[in-house]
Amino acid sequence: MKIELKIILLSTIFFTNITRSMDLPDIGANPIGSVSTREEYRLGQTWLRLFRRQSPIDSEPVVNYYVKSLLAKLAGHSALNQQKLSLVIVNNPTINAFAVPGGIIGVHTGLFIFAENEVNEIWITFPDPQIKYKRTKHRLTNQGFLKKYHQILKKDGIVNLK
Repeated sequence: MKIELKIILLSTIFFTNITRSMDLPDIGANPIGSVSTREEYRLGQTWLRLFRRQSPIDSEPVVNYYVKSLLAKLAGHSALNQQKLSLVIVNNPTINAFAVPGGIIGVHTGLFIFAENEVNEIWITFPDPQIKYKRTKHRLTNQGFLKKYHQILKKDGIVNLK
């Protein structure tokens, strides 16, 4: 027991001295020659264009509006220097979200499974803008959209068509 304690104490002293002598960078500091905010934003937008070409993106307007409104609320309470945020919703059943430098926020659609019972009421103005029959899957009254509304509405929630 005494030998183990001496070994622990000696190793603690040894590793403390090693870490004191190392010049480790401060993770929160901006090192000289770092990327400017403008350049970071530009790089992030370039990454986003490439990502959208390669990944299945969910572009449903109701989902985008819902997530953007939540993101705006969260960003308002954060210490973000850059308020220009770009949202990408990835059509992926996994529960995941990510951030990329330049204000890119990504959310997988798998997170919406856990967003059940979140909304009291949905208002849809001009719900049927796709007149042609072949565009019925894009209508906000399509069965796929209605299932998603049902998923995020509270038990007594209402969908209003205007």
